[in-house]
Amino acid sequence: MSLRKIIIQLLFRLLEVPNYGGMSDKNISQWLAAQHQDPRFRDYYKKRDLAILRTIGIGLSPKEYDIMIGQRLELNMMLNDMDKAYKAEEKRKGKLLKGKK
Repeated sequence: MSLRKIIIQLLFRLLEVPNYGGMSDKNISQWLAAQHQDPRFRDYYKKRDLAILRTIGIGLSPKEYDIMIGQRLELNMMLNDMDKAYKAEEKRKGKLLKGKK
């Protein structure tokens, strides 16, 4: 490992990591589930994915290519998390409806 990488890792350890208190997994999951059916998010997803693919298609340096692949991976992971949250919310609602009958 290069000295530069070691120094960067050390600096990250020394810096204070922000505490994002007040964020709960439940709130995030509910927000993701609500966005699942929103056509505005689907439009954003399609536009961003196409922009990333076009950028990759023009030919990039290996570092730029890795960055763009990482951005596309993050976008796809968010969509996957959204789908999971939506299915979990629907399952939870189904259980609630069955319990009320």
